[in-house]
Parts: sequence; structure tokens; C-alpha cells
Amino acid sequence: MKGTFEIMINLINRYQFLSPFITSASGLIFHENYFYLVADDEQALIKLHENLDRPGEMIHIFEEKLPEDPKLRKALKPDFESLTYLPEKGSILCLGSGSKPQREKAVLIDLNNKKTFLKTSNFFQKLNSIFSELNIEGCALSGGKLTFFQRGNGPSNQNAIIKLDLENFLDDRLDDLEIHSINLGKLNNIPLSFTEATFYKNRLFFLAAAEDSNSTYEDGVFSGAVIGELNPENEVTQMTELKIPFKPEGLCIHHGKAYIVTDADDPKVSSGLYEADLPFLTQSLL
Repeated sequence: MKGTFEIMINLINRYQFLSPFITSASGLIFHENYFYLVADDEQALIKLHENLDRPGEMIHIFEEKLPEDPKLRKALKPDFESLTYLPEKGSILCLGSGSKPQREKAVLIDLNNKKTFLKTSNFFQKLNSIFSELNIEGCALSGGKLTFFQRGNGPSNQNAIIKLDLENFLDDRLDDLEIHSINLGKLNNIPLSFTEATFYKNRLFFLAAAEDSNSTYEDGVFSGAVIGELNPENEVTQMTELKIPFKPEGLCIHHGKAYIVTDADDPKVSSGLYEADLPFLTQSLL
């Protein structure tokens, strides 16, 4: 693996999610002048204009509200962590982490806000049989195939990518399921684990965080994060540290710049949208 932590990427805080007040931003995409994101303790998709000059719009996935009490909210939340746009369907895929039964939900939301809930029982049953600490924290689409990112923030540190044909996933079939373990190493002596991923110009980029916790359920102290790249052979080829105050959980790349949303794991701290140049990839990205 080349380029590991030789430089640190500085980020600019472009926006704070104060209206609506969002504290746990997770998956992030950009489509047709808008950022879309999910928050892992909300039951909505949030839509934000690229000019960042107006409040975000909440597109509710479920009508019922989650409790305000943090412990009850955490126990009941659908834990939407992954977001990707499906051009052939004209819809955004929102996916739960699968770390608890109530978090095994998947929904397609089209650009008119119509929602279609997907059957996922075979998908999550299979993954739970493979990963003792299942925690899907990212998905990305390229060439008709979805790549899911298993976050290894449990005791076994099981980082992996899961590949599945899009149509098979939508039909809850597992005919071509592939699983590849990924070793991300450590940052500040804390194991790194995936928090998000995106394709840009057929290249696969990811975020990984060092969080001092042995649980996929309980949060830990944030100790740093990286942005990296996986090649088609599922090898980490780039990994560079981010200078960012809170855990990065959402990533998209637009016009050669990285946009990242954060989760401070504190219900009183709003999530932020950060922007960064990618100097170690500039020539090949633009």
C-alpha cells in the first residue's frame, strides 16, 4: 500500500445542519444540483441544494416519529447508513446497517419522493451467517453491481466488501454474492474500519475511522480518519489521513472535490458538511 499517512488532507466546513437539526449524518450522494443524505437516527432522507443557501428538506421514509430519549431512540432507529443513486431506476437506495433486526430495512425513493420498500431477508440472513458483528456502513454502484462495505468496528475487526448484482439485490437473490476481507490497519494505534464509500469515474474511494470501541452498537472515542482507494483487485492502493474534528460518515466526489458529512456521536452537536481537495489524486481525478 502506497502513500499511507504521508500527508494530511485539510477540510473546509461548508455547512452545519441546523435547519433541520441533524446530528448523525451518514450516507451522502450528489445528484442534479442537490446533496442527499441520511442520518442514522432519523427516519428521513435529507435534501440540500448545492448553493447551501437555504434549509434542507426532510423526505420522511416512515411517518411515525422516533422517541426523543437518546437510549430509546438508539434502540428503535432503522440505522440508515448507506445511500446510493440508481440511474436505471431513477431512485435513491437507502439501506440500514443490519446490526439489529430492526435495522434490516431497504427502501427506494424516486425523485418524486415515492417510496418502494424492498425485501432483504435473504440478504441480511446470509450476511449475518458470515459476519458475527454485521454493520453495513456504505454501498456504491458501478457497472450494474453494488459494493457494500462491512464496518469492522466490533471485537473481530471484520472489515470487508460485499459485491452483488443490482438486480439480484433488488429481488433479494444472492446468486453472484462475493465477499472480500480487507485489512485497513490502524491509525493512532486504533483499528480502522469502513464508514462510507463512493465510485467516481470508475474508481472506488472509501472513508475509514479509528474509533476506540469494541462494539457495533456503542459509540467510542473518535481517534482519526482516512480517505482511501480500492483497486479492482480489492486492494487498498491509497490511504491518507483527514484533518477533521468528528467522525466522517458520508462521502461523495463532485467535480474533483470530496464532500464529507460528520457524526459527532453527540445529540447536541450538529453534523457538518466539509469540502476537500484530494491533492494525492488531483491529476488522475480531474
